[in-house]
Amino acid sequence: QYEGWPVVIDQQDNYGRQAKAYLPEIVVEGMRNPVVEIHNEETGELEYALRISGSSFTPKVFDQGTGYTIRIGDPDRNVWREYNNVRPGEAED
Repeated sequence: QYEGWPVVIDQQDNYGRQAKAYLPEIVVEGMRNPVVEIHNEETGELEYALRISGSSFTPKVFDQGTGYTIRIGDPDRNVWREYNNVRPGEAED
């Protein structure tokens, strides 16, 4: 239609909050392109959820002093794994 179209962006480009820290890398076995949910344990709120492409992902977080709950799953099959009190490391520059 137009020169330079279609424009392709990564889904994370739509979420502009800057990371203050990162949780340890998630490596998933037994699920293809799972949904990853990051919950802030201090506030009880869902920080974000996304379907990753592949089997590994390093979640960014926005508070370095907080523990996080990570839920990894396949909502179509209602299969979930949950990891509590996951602490961030230092932000990568």
